[in-house]
Amino acid sequence: MKKLIYILPLLLFAMFFCGCKGDRGPMGPAGPAGADGVGEVTYFKTIDVTIKSGDWVEENGYLSYTLENVTEITDDVFNYGMIVTYIYTDDETITQLPRVLHRSDINENGETVYWTTTFDAEISPYKVSFFASNSDFQIDDLSELKFKIVCIL
Repeated sequence: MKKLIYILPLLLFAMFFCGCKGDRGPMGPAGPAGADGVGEVTYFKTIDVTIKSGDWVEENGYLSYTLENVTEITDDVFNYGMIVTYIYTDDETITQLPRVLHRSDINENGETVYWTTTFDAEISPYKVSFFASNSDFQIDDLSELKFKIVCIL
């Protein structure tokens, strides 16, 4: 058994670092041609959404805003495509949702307090709901926020 402990690392070393080498074989035959149009993007829409401070609805410890009748999010896009949501962090930068911000502030006792703010979205056919929540469940007044929805089929 003791000999096996010494021999096993040598065998593993030989297997991994002393592999067989040789000339590369010839190229195989070409595969069958794919169907026309498969994998091509046939539908691409972007939607910019601006949510004003007073548009958010306060729920159980978070804020929400629902956008109804979003005609770009059809049943086909929802079931077979891809929908990606972003938040504008400034006029030239967007970040994909969910976005989690780690924050801190000084409270009335002079102590540093920490929390996170999360922005997220839920998507259904013809509908998008945006959410803003804090880890301490305190409701912040939000300034005007801009979001982008990208639909691809």
